[in-house]
Amino acid sequence: MSDTEMHNANNSEEKNLTMNKALANQNFFIPLTDLSPPAEAPSESMLVMEGSKHGILASSVLIADVSPGEGPPLHLHYTEEIQVLPECRAEFLIGDKRFTIEGPGIVHIPAKTPHTFVNIGDKQVQIITFFPDLRN
Repeated sequence: MSDTEMHNANNSEEKNLTMNKALANQNFFIPLTDLSPPAEAPSESMLVMEGSKHGILASSVLIADVSPGEGPPLHLHYTEEIQVLPECRAEFLIGDKRFTIEGPGIVHIPAKTPHTFVNIGDKQVQIITFFPDLRN
């Protein structure tokens, strides 16, 4: 093995060792029991994972159990929002557009757009919402 090949092999091993040490220090699993309702939550049936509090640089997640006839008040965020909906029926208002969806599916809400929804189905649904960041 040439000196260059030996140097490259040693650098590769050092990089792998450094990466493995970094991965060992990462928390890849966050139990839902470690989450709590956001301060402004309308009910206790909401949990938030603020990425910045868990070493995640650019993502946050909100999990909400929504009973029939319920939904959040009209609001907006300064970031876009992605909602993952299970099997459900919901009426949405996004900007000036009102529509009914039947999940499962995904809803995209653009940044700075007023929005709300109401669960118009007959059972509670769990909606998972992703944000680039919750510091808005």
